[in-house]
Amino acid sequence: MSNTTIPAEIVQALLTATDDRRDAALRALRGENTNARQEEGPLLYSVAQAATRLNVSRCTVWRILRARGIKKVELYPGCERIRRADIDALAGAIS
Repeated sequence: MSNTTIPAEIVQALLTATDDRRDAALRALRGENTNARQEEGPLLYSVAQAATRLNVSRCTVWRILRARGIKKVELYPGCERIRRADIDALAGAIS
């Protein structure tokens, strides 16, 4: 063991934390990956980005949107995006 002093606030936080939070903190201190979401990138995709992600055409993405297979998010009039979670769910259903 190293001879380091642990601040009292950290000790108090560890003592009062739930098991899940304490385990996550210990994993972080060990340098283990604590991020459950491995996917990086934008949370919202354009129609073109969604088409690339799904390996389909932009027209197919518009058809899915019209059929209400997934919802679009309107950032402002004329600027629509699709949530990454919806695209990932749809990709899982396709494969």
